[in-house]
Amino acid sequence: MFWWKSDDGVPNFGDELSCDAVRHCSGQEVEHAKIPRAHLVAVGSLLNMTAKVLNNQPQKRIHVWGSGLMHPAVLSNFGNRLITHSVRGPLTRSALSLDRQELPLGDAGLLASRMYKTGSEKRFAIGLLPHHTQDNDPRIKALAASLPDCTIISANQNPEPVARAIAECDFVLSSSLHGLIVSDSLGVPNRWLSLGALHKGGYFKFFDYFLSIERPEMAPLRIEEALADTALVRPVVSQDYLSNIPALQDSIEASFPEKLKSN
Repeated sequence: MFWWKSDDGVPNFGDELSCDAVRHCSGQEVEHAKIPRAHLVAVGSLLNMTAKVLNNQPQKRIHVWGSGLMHPAVLSNFGNRLITHSVRGPLTRSALSLDRQELPLGDAGLLASRMYKTGSEKRFAIGLLPHHTQDNDPRIKALAASLPDCTIISANQNPEPVARAIAECDFVLSSSLHGLIVSDSLGVPNRWLSLGALHKGGYFKFFDYFLSIERPEMAPLRIEEALADTALVRPVVSQDYLSNIPALQDSIEASFPEKLKSN
């Protein structure tokens, strides 16, 4: 399977979730492979780079389970190169012209509550989980210092300790998409934080996920706003969309390709 890895070998928990989710659903060990020799792409915004590679391999087809686009490229001619079992959200489905309304949607990071053992004890009021490229941003440290009983959770580690750290918080503020997804899976109230543009995809992947789960969030809290008024960090917002998660988890598990499961 292909999932994104950094050149320096430091893990990003959101990408490493892919390996754990596939192991969970397939009953098999997972080997990392570059796209040209991979059988499967799963968690992550991987389909733009997958399309680029497959354009040079006209006979190559690849299984897709829960992957999404990083930015809204129109890749309708690419759809028939995929053995598509599910995609992250309706924006990806539309861009790939996968107009089958019954095609399952959902990010497999939502399986975190079924994959990891987490405690029930709350140790912190707020968990601040930045994108893996933002760990050392001084604004993160300044915001953490201004919030009572706050802990910073690094995304630069494996998924299970991140899930355990999230479960120890009453509330999570995250600029990492998978920080929000795992928080949703664990039933921890959370809010989307922005420190500015992460990549040319902008907010596309966030909206793709939000639409898949019927999460009504339309804009992130900008870190400048949070630093100016910490009362904005924890507004009273509806968490009704969390009731959608169990059915979505069932659908995500059921959509995993039978061909790739252990016998």
